[in-house]
Amino acid sequence: MRKKIFFFLLIFFVLAINLFGQDNLKQDKKYEKAKMVFNLGQENFSCGRVEKAKSLFKKAIKIYPELKEAYNNLGILLKEEGDIKEAIECYKKAIEIDNQYFIAYFNLGVLFFEQKRFEDAEKCYKSALLINPSFAPVHYNLGLLYDEIKDYEKAIQSYIEAGKIDRKMKDAFFNLALDYSKLGELDSGVAVLHYISTDVESDPIVFYALSKEYYDEPYHEFNWGKVLDPNCIGANQLKKENEESNE
Repeated sequence: MRKKIFFFLLIFFVLAINLFGQDNLKQDKKYEKAKMVFNLGQENFSCGRVEKAKSLFKKAIKIYPELKEAYNNLGILLKEEGDIKEAIECYKKAIEIDNQYFIAYFNLGVLFFEQKRFEDAEKCYKSALLINPSFAPVHYNLGLLYDEIKDYEKAIQSYIEAGKIDRKMKDAFFNLALDYSKLGELDSGVAVLHYISTDVESDPIVFYALSKEYYDEPYHEFNWGKVLDPNCIGANQLKKENEESNE
């Protein structure tokens, strides 16, 4: 279950490499040249040529040392290679150039979270939210952080905020339901699971949680009529899979 959630975090983390924010930098020749090199680095990264991309990001920085996006993306690559110290320095440099560059705070928070430096990660996430409070993944990642330190009430609030911003962030709702369950608020947890069970792409784990956590029945023996609309595509698909597996 946690592997799936962590994978989502990594997917978003890598997608952040495609962001090239608009800024008010003077459009001089050095900046334009650095931007061209940076974009070439993006293309190489998307094609899997990581070393070439890293070299191009460094070249862009050499041409124009104030190019915050290049520092941010270089930090991502260094972090993936395990060069944590240098990755941190890259993110900090991006923030030094532009203290409103929220994506660098976010990525630095992800790095600290993975290093189990939860206090530092929380500070970074909160800094990102001060700049861009409508960025759902920051709220989601804060929820993961609070889950790790077992502060489930704060985790619940973070997942709620993420869900308000992005109604399709299914993992946020699922984690929200689990945290309600941990606090003994089963009715609230089931209400959340009901909400995401209406999604035609709902993961079978949702229905498992409905049966196991609330009704204490194994999901392959669960009476779906108790809680789910019989026309729910996700429920019917799961029942079909269970029937086939029991043949």
